Amino acid sequence: MPTFEGIVSALEIILIFGMILVVGISAYFRSRFVSKFPELKMSYDLILSAFFIFLITDIIFGYTGYRVYLYQVEKGTVGRVILVAQTLYLTSTVLFLLGWFSILRATLGLSLPWKREKMLDIKPGVYIVFDKDAIGEFKKLDMRRLALTRDPWKLADEENVYWITKTQEDKVERRISPTNMEYMTQLMVNFMKATKDAKAILIDGLEYLIVENGFVPVFKMLTKIHDFAKRYDAIIFVPITRDVLEKRELALLKKEFEEK
Repeated sequence: MPTFEGIVSALEIILIFGMILVVGISAYFRSRFVSKFPELKMSYDLILSAFFIFLITDIIFGYTGYRVYLYQVEKGTVGRVILVAQTLYLTSTVLFLLGWFSILRATLGLSLPWKREKMLDIKPGVYIVFDKDAIGEFKKLDMRRLALTRDPWKLADEENVYWITKTQEDKVERRISPTNMEYMTQLMVNFMKATKDAKAILIDGLEYLIVENGFVPVFKMLTKIHDFAKRYDAIIFVPITRDVLEKRELALLKKEFEEK
């Protein structure tokens, strides 16, 4: 007849092996997940770290915890052991909650209620930039920024930069295919919804997007994010060269969006 302690030990071993399996699978598929959902990289890492800390804590203070407890009783330092265990468990819980909150923030637009809002000095929306240093103007903006560009090296000092490219290198985590317009649009919409603060987006490489997709799909994407920008207090800079557009296309852009 199995004893209560034996059943508890067996369940503890099953839990530990289950956690090892979860952490191992999560670590194995991390690069694949991040390459597909780069905006959720921090969320994934926070949750993975939470599982790892919980696993290590459970191994040290769970399965072997009883022996450690008896040893510390003899040494008279049991209080320190309990404090360390509780601190590690609390840390894993906090990391897990932060990870899930960042996922909800990216997908549902949740934000911290006590965070101070920063409003725009200019009217929100899409701005077509001709003959100006759009990247320089973008960097001067004192607000949350997101950049989609053909030349990420020009924005090496920025944190939130995505490379518009067809390359499939695993080392390049933040990349977007120029033909994946739906994902590109959703990335910008999620960024705008993530906080009530003012924010800025740079789309550097519109000519390349037009070559890959045609003018009409790109124009539809701009009109869609233009509407979201008005609603969620964002400005979007779109630098472009006049010579690459036909007169009708240029007229449509000027009619729908403002110049800067």
